[in-house]
Amino acid sequence: MTTTRKPATVDRESLREHLSAWLSDPQGYTVSLEDLAVITGKVKRNVKRDVKRLMALKGQPKWDGEFIHGSDFVTLLASYQSAVSFIVVDTLAELYAEQKEQPL
Repeated sequence: MTTTRKPATVDRESLREHLSAWLSDPQGYTVSLEDLAVITGKVKRNVKRDVKRLMALKGQPKWDGEFIHGSDFVTLLASYQSAVSFIVVDTLAELYAEQKEQPL
């Protein structure tokens, strides 16, 4: 008996909330691994593995936290499969369009 892997599904509502918060303060933004797991539909331990890889690429191989900060959030999301990356870019485009529509 073989099992088929169910692809992770992106929680668009959660993604939108987090991207909106990130856009409001890109440098000060912090997100937990738990929230990233909800956003990406991945298991938390796999998200932690992915963050560790990202941090190692950035020259921080000793990272072992529960949070990531600033642009690392978007960098991690962009590093995922193309379907996830597309949803991230699509949501960012929507948020930018909404910002431009708001009066100053």
